[in-house]
Amino acid sequence: MALVAAVAPLRAQPWPFRTEDTALVAPGAVAAHLGIEVGGDREYPASGLSGTVVRLPAAVRLGLGRAELSVEGGYEFLSIEELAPAPLDSMLDVSGDRTDDVIDPVIGMKVRIAEETPLFPAWSFRVATRLPAAGNESGLGLDTTDFWLWLLAGKSIGPARVAANLGAGVLGIPTRGDRQNDVWGYGLSVTGPLGGGWVAGAEVQGSLDVRGDTPIGTEERGQARLGLRRAGRFVLDAAVIVGLHDPDPDLGAALGLAATFHGAFGP
Repeated sequence: MALVAAVAPLRAQPWPFRTEDTALVAPGAVAAHLGIEVGGDREYPASGLSGTVVRLPAAVRLGLGRAELSVEGGYEFLSIEELAPAPLDSMLDVSGDRTDDVIDPVIGMKVRIAEETPLFPAWSFRVATRLPAAGNESGLGLDTTDFWLWLLAGKSIGPARVAANLGAGVLGIPTRGDRQNDVWGYGLSVTGPLGGGWVAGAEVQGSLDVRGDTPIGTEERGQARLGLRRAGRFVLDAAVIVGLHDPDPDLGAALGLAATFHGAFGP
């Protein structure tokens, strides 16, 4: 069935944040998001590149009843400010001071475990895989595959909404085909209404190395975000981003537009 039904406010999705809520897209609905993110001092340790990055993320989520299927990807551009010696620098095929490539797609499935009660949060779990679409030649990709398993909790406390994530990840190591690195993932966000359809919030989200001897390409990651979202037929979101670890941009900003199409597929 064509995407023809009404466009409704986007309530269940995390944008502009990355911490997942337990809520799902409504059955038969499609939630879509397009955005732009700009950040300075973004590092790519495997290729040795660093500079200012512009990312154009895109995501689609399908409501399947007690589950939700998501596909995330996009495109990114790097204005190269430094090229340092690195394990994969011999594979670079970059001319000038710019490079670009697709963003590795992430395919995920979120399944509801338990509904929220007055005393206990709602629970869901999510499995996700990052696929190797970006290449080593651009310096932006690793040509590796990651796997994540997440436990999600969500609770409304008065007008505020709290979401917490705990994850375990298995990350491919670009310099070793016979090993992987195990990491923990975390996320915590708090959002609340400001009035007039506006919602404000803050989050911290990222990953921590388990072994202590972090292989190149599987570095600890983390961001703190302060954001706003304006509900309506189309949802506008914006955030200020602060990197918590070296690979992430030191300071950045994000802007996005999202909508949910109800009755987009299914009987």
